[in-house]
Amino acid sequence: MRSFIPACLLLVLACLTISQAQEESGGVLIYHDPLVSYTEAMEYRAFRQDNALYCTVFTSSGRKQMKSGSVLAVVPYPPSTFEPVFEETAGTALQKIDSLIAAYPQVKPQLEVAKQQWSRALVVFRETSKPAPVTSRAPTQKATVTLPAGARLTSVTRDSVTITHSSGVSRVPLRGLTPAQILALNATSQTIQLPLGIELPNATSSSPASSQSSVATETTGLTHRLELAGRTVIAFAAKTLGIDDLTFSVWTFFAILPGLALLLLIAFCLKSRRPKPTVLPARRPIS
Repeated sequence: MRSFIPACLLLVLACLTISQAQEESGGVLIYHDPLVSYTEAMEYRAFRQDNALYCTVFTSSGRKQMKSGSVLAVVPYPPSTFEPVFEETAGTALQKIDSLIAAYPQVKPQLEVAKQQWSRALVVFRETSKPAPVTSRAPTQKATVTLPAGARLTSVTRDSVTITHSSGVSRVPLRGLTPAQILALNATSQTIQLPLGIELPNATSSSPASSQSSVATETTGLTHRLELAGRTVIAFAAKTLGIDDLTFSVWTFFAILPGLALLLLIAFCLKSRRPKPTVLPARRPIS
């Protein structure tokens, strides 16, 4: 019983350590509300795509769950270590940033910061790396699809989108769309917005992380509704107390609730040890 409180404290510290480890990388997130015309950008420390509909963003002030439809683009900062194909990766990232600056000039200052970091990293890589060998492995390219003229976005699933055009209705894979095609389809719908620059979970991957993501996306509708209700309650309580969601969740579920359960258990034990009063039989009156 005495070791229960130290174990709870260790569990809280472990959760805080995990949350800090998730904030090692970073980048710029461009988002907007489908019902609002303006676009915003914020710097994140970690980004997690839960499924095709929801994502979680970790910032310096905590974490926030967002709809994937409100995320326009995710621009990560360059990694701390260089791979042999880093020059091609940096070139692709710089081209992507230039296209985003042209599409969203209102968030140009934030994108310029990411562009400067990629440019400096590319200069360092070229100065420190040796010429790539002839037998180096070429980067794989994903297959792209061709959209018919007048295509309009009507619905989206986890791995595909449905479009209407002059010839009828078609379904195309989400991974086969280029950033330019995604921007063009988003312009045809006011209620549905496709994520741009997000690596969605791969159901065919054999890695542990992808296996966990595929299991998470197979939850039932009732479980998903309970999760949304719980997150709404936590967000409301945290906003009322003036703290972030992560701090409220950790202290509530790993410190306060176990402490209350421990106090109730101690009170029950003390009550059960209290001696019961002895009731003497009533005396008959002497006649």
